Amino acid sequence: MGPFSRLDHEVPVAPVAVKIVSIVGARPQFIKAWPVSRALHQAGHTELLVHTGQHYDDTMSRVFFEELGLPEPHINLGIGSGPHGQQTGRMLEALEGVLSNQRPDWVLVYGDTNSTLAGALAAAKLHLPLAHVEAGLRTFDKHHPYPEEANRRMIDAVADLYFAHSDKARQHLLDEGVVASGSEIARREGLHHSTVNELLRLTLLEPAIIQAILAGKQPRCMSLLWFQRNPLPTDWVAQREVLSRFDA
Repeated sequence: MGPFSRLDHEVPVAPVAVKIVSIVGARPQFIKAWPVSRALHQAGHTELLVHTGQHYDDTMSRVFFEELGLPEPHINLGIGSGPHGQQTGRMLEALEGVLSNQRPDWVLVYGDTNSTLAGALAAAKLHLPLAHVEAGLRTFDKHHPYPEEANRRMIDAVADLYFAHSDKARQHLLDEGVVASGSEIARREGLHHSTVNELLRLTLLEPAIIQAILAGKQPRCMSLLWFQRNPLPTDWVAQREVLSRFDA
């Protein structure tokens, strides 16, 4: 399926190699960028990977580049932590400089973090085409999750191409009027088979168990759950509640 484009103009998808600036800054974006970056290079496009430094310590940043084999960022802005407004403002200022110098054909952003918002605003102010991966995700409560829900709405308001992960996300964009009815959407299928195998290999499972799973010696039905939003990663009671919803 083709790209899901804005109401006011059709955005052509170039059949030739293009220059793309991909903006990442947080661990979910490193994982999402991994297969996309490989695909871009295989297709002959030029990608400049820019890391804002929103997540910066080894366990939140470097480990993903090392273990997933993601290329080192061409530019690391090293913004670090800070209040939301201050952090986003510093990112916006730095990214505007990068994009002004690079003048890419496309700016690619992922998700809904402050890094994503800063990249989207910088691209919009420089009149650069913006593609948003994970567009249309909504809770309709701007305070939950905070600041992600507010970020999502602002990012989609200035994007040119939308990559939504579900029919529901696609419908949200249609309902909000940011895209034309009947436009097509490029679906991001998420973690395909080879990616799941790679993630399984990189988990904390015992090596023998991993090899057995990948060799097909374990039952084929297996679920890989990712606890991300607070308080799930550290709250065992909350985790048990989630797990209780699954039929063993």
